[in-house]
Amino acid sequence: MSALCGAKCSECGFKKQCKGCFETCGNPFGGKCVAAEYIKIGGKANFEDFKAQLIDEFNALHIEGMPKLTSLNSLCGFYVNLEYSLPNGQKVKLLNDNRVYLGN
Repeated sequence: MSALCGAKCSECGFKKQCKGCFETCGNPFGGKCVAAEYIKIGGKANFEDFKAQLIDEFNALHIEGMPKLTSLNSLCGFYVNLEYSLPNGQKVKLLNDNRVYLGN
């Protein structure tokens, strides 16, 4: 198994759930991967440029108490898609478990 983005698949804790980037055309968990989408369009440099722009935009928000963002990591949706309780008691998930997102 190998990753388009250069991730070390052999060290990943989710390799049992992953079907591989090259093998799935950038849909390792059955849904889109933000890294693969940018890499397919313009290579790794395109993806790195996108991450740098996103980091700059987050830091420009100047959110009190939020430390300066210096990097973003690819995160599996099923790992970060937490369930939230709404004021009416309903529980919802905001992300898609099968996609890969950027976060820190």
